[in-house]
Amino acid sequence: MTSAPAIHRAVTARARAALPGASIALLLVVLLALACIQMAQAQTCNATIPTASYGNVDILSGGVADTSGTFTVSCTGTRNRTLRLCLDVSYGDTVNGAGVTRALVNGSNYLLHDIYSDPGRQQQWGAWGGGTFLFPFGNGGVTQDLALGSTGSASLTLTMYSRIAASQQTLPPGTYLWRTASAGFTYSYTTATPAPCPTGTLFYRGNPQSAVWTAIILPNCLVTATDVDFGATGYINANVDATGTIVARCTNTTPYSVALSNGTGGGTGPLQRRMVKGSEAVIYGLYQNAGRTLPFGSTAGTDTLSGIGTGLAQTLNVYGRILPQTTPSAGAYADTITVTLTY
Repeated sequence: MTSAPAIHRAVTARARAALPGASIALLLVVLLALACIQMAQAQTCNATIPTASYGNVDILSGGVADTSGTFTVSCTGTRNRTLRLCLDVSYGDTVNGAGVTRALVNGSNYLLHDIYSDPGRQQQWGAWGGGTFLFPFGNGGVTQDLALGSTGSASLTLTMYSRIAASQQTLPPGTYLWRTASAGFTYSYTTATPAPCPTGTLFYRGNPQSAVWTAIILPNCLVTATDVDFGATGYINANVDATGTIVARCTNTTPYSVALSNGTGGGTGPLQRRMVKGSEAVIYGLYQNAGRTLPFGSTAGTDTLSGIGTGLAQTLNVYGRILPQTTPSAGAYADTITVTLTY
């Protein structure tokens, strides 16, 4: 661009001694030369690396988890031109390596997720493909026009919305990663009727590092219980049996143990619990097995119940028994037991 003023000064000097027609012809030559110099400026673009984290994911809930990441595309080139960017995001890590389903990976475990171009997570962000870097994926990438303006440079920041799919409760705890090369894209000048993406002949790979999405599944457990209801009885001159349940749901491979308190009725042990009415009581016990031979209490390693989570609900039966005893006065007797699940 430094040669243009020198050319203009030489032309101006000649124009003073020339006929008007010659002056116009020389001026046109100068303008055409300047236009050619401007058109020759190289078009260059650069992209930052997108990253995002889902944080700690509650996999037992069975719901979705959302996050997002951003990257910035910066371009320079011919002033007052517009670039049409055809933005591709490769499939990255997948369940089967064939680009069918994106997944965050932990060893041989796959946490399904996907990347979208809209906050509603309806439009998958795929790739039209280009060369050996990006292969076609989904319905293609995202189209974005970038006006370079009078400075010949501009940038824009785009958001990649992502979602972990629902109903993946059986995955084990751990740190999961999804990696893909930085967003690749092709670009070309727009025209009065710009061609739809993919268009253009220039292809940009982006930075050589990988974009990384992370998610952490922590060990977790949920527990619920149903009552042990002995119903109605008369004289307590024979065993009275009843059964309740505890439902434990722990992340896959997570060890856990379940303990039962002695109750609020003043019980002194697993088989000396008390259902009370005022100062009167009915003595009963809770057991781990149907034969009522294994007490169910709160002493770890002695009368607690252990298991290993699968991510699914595991039902544990609680077997109750009232042994023959002196029958107190008629009425409703009750006790409240605290279920403690440790993992």
